[in-house]
Amino acid sequence: MASTPKRQPTYPLSYSSRHKPRRWPLVLRFVKGAIHAEILLPVVLHSAWAAFIVYLNNLTDGDLALPNGIIPSLSIVVGLMLVFRNQTSYDRFWTGRQQLTSIVTGVRNLTRSFLLSSSPPNRAATAAERAETDHAVCTLIAMLYAVKNHLRADWGSSFSIIRNEGDEEETSSTSAHSLLRATHHSFSTFLPNALSPPAPPLSPSIALPPSYTPIFTPHFTHLLHRGLSLPLSLTLTLERHINYMQRRLGLAPPLASSLSTQVANLTASFSAMETIRLTPLPIAHLIHTKQVLALYCAVIPLGLVADMAYWAIPVAMIVCFTLYGIEGIGRQLEDPFGRDRNDIRMDDIVEDVRVEVEVMLEEWRKGEDWFADLGGGSGGDSAMGGSVADVEGWEQSQENTRQSSLL
Repeated sequence: MASTPKRQPTYPLSYSSRHKPRRWPLVLRFVKGAIHAEILLPVVLHSAWAAFIVYLNNLTDGDLALPNGIIPSLSIVVGLMLVFRNQTSYDRFWTGRQQLTSIVTGVRNLTRSFLLSSSPPNRAATAAERAETDHAVCTLIAMLYAVKNHLRADWGSSFSIIRNEGDEEETSSTSAHSLLRATHHSFSTFLPNALSPPAPPLSPSIALPPSYTPIFTPHFTHLLHRGLSLPLSLTLTLERHINYMQRRLGLAPPLASSLSTQVANLTASFSAMETIRLTPLPIAHLIHTKQVLALYCAVIPLGLVADMAYWAIPVAMIVCFTLYGIEGIGRQLEDPFGRDRNDIRMDDIVEDVRVEVEVMLEEWRKGEDWFADLGGGSGGDSAMGGSVADVEGWEQSQENTRQSSLL
């Protein structure tokens, strides 16, 4: 029996907008995307504690019951701490998503500007100039993957150590370079194969995925082994291309300044995401939240056992499930750049932008209508296939219409 062909995504944002149909209502979901597995242990322990309190209360004829005013007093404190915990965590999640949007916007804008300004004003672009533009756009695609994988490591490089045969056991200095052996999503072949010369020699302790080889031109050398992150290194390549466009392609200084500002915005957004990744909540707050939550859940059976007897056990379990679930959600949202179901869908977002940029790049390589006058090499004056005469004629017609309306 022939296998069913895999459906290829063809519409915009096909990766990040896809959703599986829900076979079960959310109220009945206990595994995928749920927090139950992380809070199972504390809920079970508190339920056992509640059963122990009910047992002792029966042995002592109800002497373990506490006054009813204690639980409401503690409820105010627990509620305020959990609200602060979740609000802070979601703010980190939403800020990370906004900064990722800023990076996506910058990549789209720079791609459009690089392709539409790829030819000098009065002549066709040479093969070397077109290769330079091609390489700059590929660097923008690499920027997306570099940011994603950098954020999924602990401190800097997202690449594992690839040790040569015969090396000695890993030392502390080598492990410092590894930072975190990230099991990151492998880079897809988004770079042209024969675009640039082979990469220069790398550090003996760090090797990069083969997909990155085409971006290492003589103008660029990664310094991961010395602590320089790859996204920041790629911004140097982008800035160099802007200077190249200004010197060789006749790019106007105001437009060059605007493009440099967009590269600076890429760096600012990446730094903001890095700050979220490397700045956890204060440990004192986390410790006190856990202790207060455990104390409150331990006191609940003592306040309920006098009036509810054995029913205090399931009620205490439900309360613990609710409070520990809220705290667990805040803990998951605190670092939104991972691969959990509740994290930002960085893989899908990056893939969608890669598809967009690759489509524009392929159309530019073929010299389609969008880029026929600029990137296609004919050296025209308009950006989307229209001439200056067309624009001037439209402006004249608008002026005539305005004069007629005044008369």
